[in-house]
Amino acid sequence: GVGYAMLTTPVYETKVYFSSPTIEDIEELNINNITRVENKTQYDPEFVYNIFLHNLQSRELRRKFFKQEGLLSVLTDGHSTFVENDIFEKKFNEVLVLKENGGKKDKILSFNYLRFEGKDAIRIADLTNNFFNMVMKDTRDQLIKEVITLKYNQIKDIEKERDALLKKMNDENKAKRIKEMEKEIDYLQKELKHIERLKTQNQ
Repeated sequence: GVGYAMLTTPVYETKVYFSSPTIEDIEELNINNITRVENKTQYDPEFVYNIFLHNLQSRELRRKFFKQEGLLSVLTDGHSTFVENDIFEKKFNEVLVLKENGGKKDKILSFNYLRFEGKDAIRIADLTNNFFNMVMKDTRDQLIKEVITLKYNQIKDIEKERDALLKKMNDENKAKRIKEMEKEIDYLQKELKHIERLKTQNQ
């Protein structure tokens, strides 16, 4: 939720509170290859949450948001004499802050909040939500891309192994193994198509 309170006139503060996702929240990332357990993709909530927290502090994403929202003008009241990089480094990163409350030994039990300060309460509430949602989408895109790359590489590895066996196949056991590998490749390709659909839906 978002709340704001007046600090010293006319500066306001907004906060977005959030905590770690549940296993159900990240279920779409855990598409498992049932035939090769050692290679299955398995993301846990703490791992995903740590990536999200890291991205909230990413200089690249913050600069993208800074430019996207035209915050140079907002943070300088429209004056054009300020150097953009100085405002980004010394002002923007000081008013948009990530904080943690409780559960320091276990992030799953803790909650965090994103705080933003400014003169227009409604505007900074919108900006705080916009930044939070942008980073959440970027994190999801990042993780989905990782799963796609992993599945693609698994398929290629199995295809190489299958092709190598085909060249020297001379007994029934190898023929049986190749048939199993073909089924495994088919399964992985279905997983890959599924996660690629998720990527498209997130755009």
